[in-house]
Amino acid sequence: IRQAELKKIVQEIVSRELGGFGVGNFLASEHAREDSYTLGFPGPIAVFADLVGEDKTLLMLDFARMMPGEAMALAKQDSKEANKQRRSMLRYASVMVSREKTCFLAWRDEFQIAKHERAEEAAAQKTEQARQKKMKKPGTRNMSMYDGGKPTAVKTLGTQIGAIYEGKVVSDELMDKSSRPRESMPDFLKNFFIRQYGLKSIAVKNLANLAAGVRKEAANNIRLKLFGQLAGIIEAEEFQDGKCDMMMEGLKALFPTDQIKERLEGSPQLPISSLAFATLASFNSKYYFTDEDDLAMVDGESDLHSNVKEELIGLAGKEEGTDPDTLAVGIDKWMDWLMQEYSESRGNAGNFFAELYTEYDTNKDNCLDLTEFTALIRAVAPNTDDMAIMEMYNLALDCTGEGDDIAQDAFVYVAMHFQLPCTKIANEDAPTAS
Repeated sequence: IRQAELKKIVQEIVSRELGGFGVGNFLASEHAREDSYTLGFPGPIAVFADLVGEDKTLLMLDFARMMPGEAMALAKQDSKEANKQRRSMLRYASVMVSREKTCFLAWRDEFQIAKHERAEEAAAQKTEQARQKKMKKPGTRNMSMYDGGKPTAVKTLGTQIGAIYEGKVVSDELMDKSSRPRESMPDFLKNFFIRQYGLKSIAVKNLANLAAGVRKEAANNIRLKLFGQLAGIIEAEEFQDGKCDMMMEGLKALFPTDQIKERLEGSPQLPISSLAFATLASFNSKYYFTDEDDLAMVDGESDLHSNVKEELIGLAGKEEGTDPDTLAVGIDKWMDWLMQEYSESRGNAGNFFAELYTEYDTNKDNCLDLTEFTALIRAVAPNTDDMAIMEMYNLALDCTGEGDDIAQDAFVYVAMHFQLPCTKIANEDAPTAS
């Protein structure tokens, strides 16, 4: 039984390492022992050692330690059947240490090819991971500060969130006035708590407590769920700066900046007319990817599309015959709807820019020179200056990797990062398919 189990283990190892079912059985067969001294080829032990990444001498020592013990155990049984099994086992071992047939080398070569291909795949995967990492803004993806913590009470969370929204709107206004980039919500939260508590250690601890409370209650509280999404506390992989910026534009249109915290207390119901005005402000902001289904021109001015107005009325659960001017919707319900609209608009924008890339890559070589890239950008943003275009071009190249190629996803990232319009402007110089 011990000999049979040993033989089975070795067969399975050989079969697994060579990547073919039954190879171990082949080596144990009479056919495999034919021409066992084929000159000019390395023996199976050398090949096997190479396959498993082991030194040949060490592998031989392993066999030497393993085989005699099993052979002696069978010899001590002093039976005809035991002697037969012992001789069979030793013959099997001799097959492993003798020179073998060319087909065994072919398996070795196939394994080496596969190993080389796996190495190439691993290198390509590493390159792609580095490329994808470049398409994430630095400083806005470190969510480890949200880890741990003891959950803050729900009532306290509601008050904190109102204060955070108000502070974020104030911060955005200051950044915009000084022509500086806005802080992402994760960065703002860290600084907000440091300003509140004075010490970083205490601030980080309280921020972790807030995050723990949001994670615990998000499934049962729409306001906490929305805040968690805007801050990257929950669904961190879906975090986007523009989502928060767009939402703050809506809140700023609804309430005076210094009253946001106060006005959000108690999840107030707001008139449809007020929410429509705030929705229009969000849609008109550069952070929202507006398309033809969102806005319409009325008397030369931008207004919500009729479909959007109907959706807002639907949020109030309008019954037949109800005057729309008397309808109201909860602020959290409206914010949840606006979040969904943003996600839909972002998806549509990604598809639009991907199709635009395909249109301007006329020879389908996955390579846009500066002239083609400039024409592409000005197809949607005709007033973009040369300096801005060069910045976009270099970022697209950097996000793609080495060489002159600009990958489609890199261009889409750049277009959305710079909030390019999602509408193509009629242009006589637009390319034609060749």
